[in-house]
Amino acid sequence: MNIPKDVSFRYVPATLRANWVSAAKIFHDRSWKDRWCRTDKIYDAIHRDKIDLNQESILFDWIEKQGIDRKKFEDTYRSFAVQNQVAKSTQLTRQYQLTGVPALIINGKYITSGRMGGTPQDTIKTLEALIEKARKEK
Repeated sequence: MNIPKDVSFRYVPATLRANWVSAAKIFHDRSWKDRWCRTDKIYDAIHRDKIDLNQESILFDWIEKQGIDRKKFEDTYRSFAVQNQVAKSTQLTRQYQLTGVPALIINGKYITSGRMGGTPQDTIKTLEALIEKARKEK
């Protein structure tokens, strides 16, 4: 699916469980240069490499191995700004009553996901229909 010019896409990490908070904090930490590279590395570390990034000592060692300035990362990771962004992510997770990821929220009103849509093609059709519905409501 090509993203239409009048549609914006914003990635927000869900915090469905307490052990997802550290990944959300890592995501919001601006010490990383490339957000998408960061997301992939976090996912791979947790799911493929089975690294427990919830333990700060393990996390900070792992960060250093990624070539990130450890002290700068630690300061940002523990900062009010990152805490605030994680709180917003948690609020959105609750507001939309998310039970799984990924989920797509259209115009703050409609929710769809791969699980809801069936096949990837069905999900894209549902997404396109919800985008069109949101356009007509404007």
